[in-house]
Amino acid sequence: MDTPDVCKRCAASPPTCCVLKENEKELCFPLFPGEVERLGKHSPARDGEGCEPPFVTMPNAKELIAAMLRLFPDEEEAVHRLFPEDGEHVRLGTDPEGYCVFLGADGCVLSGEERPAHCRLFPFWMANGKQRYLDAECLAIAEARGFAMLYR
Repeated sequence: MDTPDVCKRCAASPPTCCVLKENEKELCFPLFPGEVERLGKHSPARDGEGCEPPFVTMPNAKELIAAMLRLFPDEEEAVHRLFPEDGEHVRLGTDPEGYCVFLGADGCVLSGEERPAHCRLFPFWMANGKQRYLDAECLAIAEARGFAMLYR
C-alpha cells in the first residue's frame, strides 16, 4: 500500500505500525537479499545517536522459525532451508524508541515500489488460501469499510 493520507496522519500521532518493542525485534519480518540491496541505496529518515543501522543481522531464533511455520504451514521444508536454527536473517533497523529508520514525519520515506514486500502487503495477509487483513492497530483498517478501501 502506497503511503496514503491516512498513513501520513498516523505517522504524526505517533504511529502504531512500523515500530518494534525490544522483545519483538527477534520476530521482525526478515528482508529478502534483493530488498537489502535495493534499500541500501536510500538514506534512512531516522539517523543519529541510538539508532540502529538501516539493516540489522539477527540470529534465526526458535521463536522466529515457529512464527514462520505458523504463517506458512504448507512450506515447512522451505522455512527450515531459509531459516536454519544456526543461521541469520536481516531486518530493518530501528531508532531508540523502536520506530523503523525509514519512517519519517509523513510516513514511510520509501516509495511503494521501494518498500520491502511485507510493508507493501500490509495490512493484508493470506491465511488458508483466503485474503484477510491483519488484526493490527491501524488507522487505515479502523477507517476502512471493507477490503476495497484498504487497496490504495
